[in-house]
Amino acid sequence: MRLLKILADTWQFMVKKFPSVSNGSTKEKISNCLQLYRYLELFIFRTIFELAMEMREDLILLESVPFLEQLMRSSLLYRFEDPTTLKILRGILVLLSEGKLSCALYLQLLVSHSQFSSTIQSITKSFGCQTGAFVKPMSSILRSFVILHTESSDDLQTELHMKQLEIVKLLRTLLQLKLRQSGFDSGNDIGINLKELHLLLLSSYGATLSETDLEIYNLMLEIESIDNSVGDVVADMDYLWGTAALKDQQRTGARSGNI
Repeated sequence: MRLLKILADTWQFMVKKFPSVSNGSTKEKISNCLQLYRYLELFIFRTIFELAMEMREDLILLESVPFLEQLMRSSLLYRFEDPTTLKILRGILVLLSEGKLSCALYLQLLVSHSQFSSTIQSITKSFGCQTGAFVKPMSSILRSFVILHTESSDDLQTELHMKQLEIVKLLRTLLQLKLRQSGFDSGNDIGINLKELHLLLLSSYGATLSETDLEIYNLMLEIESIDNSVGDVVADMDYLWGTAALKDQQRTGARSGNI
């Protein structure tokens, strides 16, 4: 356990000290020194995963896993745009899922991240769809919709897709783990508005056979199974999806503002 804590502290120091470096994420030349730190950073994180796998039976018996919240917070704060880190983090969460994880807290940390909404919403842009913005400001996870205009190269598109995919997978994993742990009747149990989260996913859904769209589709179904009233909202929108759902919400918001 002491070794895991030392590794977690060392990894946290590195991600704080050095900027995120991922393949295709920048056109600037990366120094050999920075590449070396990046290699060491991922090596340490993978070692944490492997040690956790070996110690799994002992870790799931603990009242709390001391280093897990540390990894979660640091990953979201310093490596939110790095799909490799998020994938390893998701693996650690699944590995220790039979233990006493603070899934509600982890969900709140993920959804409240400043880049969460814009990352999910930009999925439509990556598949060539146009995006919009809500007319009426909302003090929720939907408040930060932005219009993206920058054209990306194939490498950057792939990097963006992988980042989006890992964010959606992490969200779905946390919801599944929370449901498996104790279940919940509504998003109030975890401090999240499931209707707004579902709308965010629906407006970003492209109805393609891409892995990201399939993950979003299954995630929306799981949210609907948790909160039946979410399905009523979809029916009220005439089962629209993607930018059509977003525009419908804009019109609804405009009408509400004129009443």
